[in-house]
Amino acid sequence: MIRAYFDLKYKVFANSVNLSFFMDFYLYSVLSFYFQNTIWYYYLYSCSKLY
Repeated sequence: MIRAYFDLKYKVFANSVNLSFFMDFYLYSVLSFYFQNTIWYYYLYSCSKLY
């Protein structure tokens, strides 16, 4: 009984850790994509101002 309870708690804990890891990874990829695009657009904009 106690062992099953701890197994259940551990599974819930592992799932929440996995979920938070995936959320962090998703946020990081979206933010890095956004920042890369912003830098790229700014670079193109500054190049176009030269001409």
